Amino acid sequence: MHISAGFSSLALAIVLGRNQEDSPTSQNILNNLLGTAMLWFGWFGFNGGSALGVNDQAVLAVVNSNFSAATAGLTWMLLEYLDGHKPSIIGLTNGCVCGLVGITPGCGFVPVWSSFLIGMGSSITSYFFIRKFKHLIFAGKFHDTLGYSISISDVFGCHGISGFWGGIATGLFAQN
Repeated sequence: MHISAGFSSLALAIVLGRNQEDSPTSQNILNNLLGTAMLWFGWFGFNGGSALGVNDQAVLAVVNSNFSAATAGLTWMLLEYLDGHKPSIIGLTNGCVCGLVGITPGCGFVPVWSSFLIGMGSSITSYFFIRKFKHLIFAGKFHDTLGYSISISDVFGCHGISGFWGGIATGLFAQN
């Protein structure tokens, strides 16, 4: 689901091209934080509800979702710090979303310890794509943004890249 959403957003961004106005949008940090908290809470229902019952698999999905998102958020902030930027709430929320996206394919099928690795991998892959490779590959020919930040995050970078990593990680860590 997230891979197709990420790649669909990439295709749409290519078709639409760049924005006419290139000024940064204002960021409401409180709204971003509250939105991420609501999204995170809703994701428990999405991932846990995918088990179609109140059972061990549903509990595992919720626990894995929580650990992956928390690990990814902290990893993103650490990457910002190591990259010479101030760790930010916007970065934290982007990382949390990447962790939720990355764990979704295997949330009920991977052991809890691997949710930390999946969350960390989601943040690392998305962060380096967005910060280091996106401008080299696409050379600013289009504008793919989540709507609250032009330079920090994008839909393809968060959903497409983290979703791709999550699909691979599910194959690496899934258990019966």
